[in-house]
Amino acid sequence: MLEQFLRTTFSRIGGYRYFKAARLRQLQSKLDHFLSTGEQLTFTLQSRPVVTIIISVFNSACHTLQCLKSLISDQSVTFEVIVFDDGSSDQTELLLRQCCNIRVVRASVNLGYIKATNAAAGHAHGDFLLFLNNDARLVSGTLADCVNVFTEAENVGAVGVRIRQADGRLQEAGCVIYDDGITNGYMRFHHVEDPRVMFMREVDYCSGIFMMVRRQQFLDVGGFDEIYAPAYFEETDLCMKLRDKGLRVIYAPHILVEHFEFGSQTSQAGRKSIQLRRPVFKERWKFQLNNHGYRNSTWLLPGWRHALRLAPKRRMLLVTCNMSPAQLPARIRELLKTAIALGWHVTLAPDQPVESWSSFFQQIGKQVEVIPLASHRALKTLIRTRQDFYDLKLFASDKSSEHILSSTACMWKSGESFKFYDGSQYGIREFIKEPF
Repeated sequence: MLEQFLRTTFSRIGGYRYFKAARLRQLQSKLDHFLSTGEQLTFTLQSRPVVTIIISVFNSACHTLQCLKSLISDQSVTFEVIVFDDGSSDQTELLLRQCCNIRVVRASVNLGYIKATNAAAGHAHGDFLLFLNNDARLVSGTLADCVNVFTEAENVGAVGVRIRQADGRLQEAGCVIYDDGITNGYMRFHHVEDPRVMFMREVDYCSGIFMMVRRQQFLDVGGFDEIYAPAYFEETDLCMKLRDKGLRVIYAPHILVEHFEFGSQTSQAGRKSIQLRRPVFKERWKFQLNNHGYRNSTWLLPGWRHALRLAPKRRMLLVTCNMSPAQLPARIRELLKTAIALGWHVTLAPDQPVESWSSFFQQIGKQVEVIPLASHRALKTLIRTRQDFYDLKLFASDKSSEHILSSTACMWKSGESFKFYDGSQYGIREFIKEPF
C-alpha cells in the first residue's frame, strides 16, 4: 500500500515523465548489480512446452531483466522463452549470457517489432504463443490462468489481461476500436481495481503488451501483417482477422501485468508511428468498422456502452441487499453461475463493496459484472443510465429490504418492476429461461 501511495503521489506531483525517469535509474542500477555479481537466471528446460513466450527486444536491457524475473518462478504450466534480440547495442547481450535455458535469436540489423516477432514465432514449439513486451512484467496470475481462458470461454482466439502503468494507474482493461480507426485502452488512468474492469468479457482487441494466441491460428492468418511494419496496429489487425474467423478476443481481469510504456522508444516516436499506421488499418477494415456496430469516437457515450458492445444479447441485473459479494448464499451463486452457463450477461449490484477480488473470482466467477451500490441514489442512477439494457431484473435479500425498490422499479421505461428471487419459486433454469 505504501509503495502504491508513493508511486501515485510522486507521479502526480512531479509528472509521469519524472516518475519514469527515476524508475529507469532504479532499474538500471539493478541491472548493473545483476551483471557485476555474475548472478544467473535459470529457467527449466522443456522439451514439449505448452506455451512459447516471445519477447522481442531492442536495447532497454534493464526492462528485459525485470520481465524475465517475473516469469522464472511460474511453475503453473510448461513454457519456453524465446528472446529475439533485434540489433541491440546496450547491455542486452551481456544480460542474455547470464540467462540459462532460454533461446536467443539475434538479428544483425534492427528489423522492427513485427518482423522480429514473426521470425521468433517460427522457432516456437508451444501450442500457445504469448507475445510479451520486454518492458512489461507479470505481477499476479499465472500462465496457466491465461491458457485456461481458452477452455473457460467459447471460441477464444486471443486473450489479453489487465495492464497497469508503472505508477500504479490502469493502462488498459481490454481495448476499444472506433469506426474512424482510433483505438483506446478501456478505463485508462482509472484505479487498477475499479469494479468496472473486474469482469471477463469479449473486447474489440487486446494490445500486444501481453497477448496469448494459439500458435496454429496465428500461423493460419499469416502472423502479424508486415504492412504495419515496423510496429503498431499489428495486434489490432490480428484481432480483427481472428474475429472474421468466428473467434473472440477475451479480456481476463484476474491476470495483472505492469507496463513501463514506451520503454524502447520515446512516446513522441510511438505516437507518430500510431498516426502513420491508423489510415492503413482504417482502409483495410472500413467495411467492418462501418457496419459491425463500432462506435464513433466523437460520441459522448458512457464507458459501459463501449465495454459491453459485444455483451451477450440476454442480460440480467441482480440487486442484492445485506449480502457480502464474496459470500453470497448458495442459491444466489447457483443463479449467477447458471445464467452465465446459459449465455447471459450478468450484472451484480450489491450494496456492499468487493473486499477481495481473488475471493470473489473463486466463489462467484470471473464473468459477472459488479456495480457496487453505495446508496439508494446509486441504484436510481444505475436504473436511469441502463434503461432498456436488461431483459431480467431481480432483487434478492431479506424481506425487510424490499421497500427500497418501491420508488425505483417504476423508473424503467417498460414499467416492469423487479422480481424478487428467493430461490424457492421454481427451478433456476425455468426462472431464467433459455436464451433465444
